[in-house]
Amino acid sequence: MNSKVINKSVLSKQLSAHMGWSQTDSLAFIDACFDFIKIMLKAGNRIVVSGFGVFQLNLRKKRRLLHPITQLPIMLPERICPQFTPSKIFTSKLNLGHHHGT
Repeated sequence: MNSKVINKSVLSKQLSAHMGWSQTDSLAFIDACFDFIKIMLKAGNRIVVSGFGVFQLNLRKKRRLLHPITQLPIMLPERICPQFTPSKIFTSKLNLGHHHGT
């Protein structure tokens, strides 16, 4: 799969062209959406966007591993990690017409 990186600036340009908004308004919209998602997740909410996917926070338990260079044991502390799980509808739309080479 050949993909290119689309940063927030490019995303706002594309959104402004698609919606007929100014780039400033598009950038403000993008910032507001992601800020609101962060606020909702921090408050303990699970965000379900029908046909797109689910945003939620998961607790990763503390775990022990070996430092790759020194091979000494390291303890990673417990932490909260954001997770996005795409919906089956979204995933199937992405895979329409996509065939794996055999």
